[in-house]
Amino acid sequence: MSDFLEKIKKGMNIPEENIDKEISLEDSAFKDISSPDEEPEIALTASKKEGALKVKKAKKSPAPKKEEKPSLFEAEGELTADVFETEKNIVIQSAVAGVDSDELDIIIEKDMVSISGRRERQFEENVENYYSKECWWGKFSKEIILPCEVDASKAEAVMKNGILTITIPKISREKNKKLNIKEIE
Repeated sequence: MSDFLEKIKKGMNIPEENIDKEISLEDSAFKDISSPDEEPEIALTASKKEGALKVKKAKKSPAPKKEEKPSLFEAEGELTADVFETEKNIVIQSAVAGVDSDELDIIIEKDMVSISGRRERQFEENVENYYSKECWWGKFSKEIILPCEVDASKAEAVMKNGILTITIPKISREKNKKLNIKEIE
């Protein structure tokens, strides 16, 4: 087995004098550009005896926590919604539990409905050990392309038990329209 490892080392063109040398990340081209003043957290050591590259983490004191600042480019979640039609309406339903109706914006344009809002976190303490993190907190939105023409002026939005229901009447266009002929004398 040791002959095999020796062949691999020779094939990699690793000079013998560099095998027991510690490699520092400061010497490498892979420095962390985002934080040049911080020391590297990993030291690499090659051992001739074991024929392998070992990775050791250098001990470092934890960095001070930075204060959260609102970002202009804050991540935005996508709202889930059901869209269906009845004989006279297009209906959109979405679960928006925990969101005040004042925090919701609904815009109906020609063939699209845009829903956006913000869900504020109720528990403000810094929690470090989450067991599960599935809820979306912060901005969210959803754009829905409508399947037919609608009358936006008659649309209604109702929120009950955390479910937002938007009802938009369809514009009925008769395919064939019979014209009455007037006689002029």
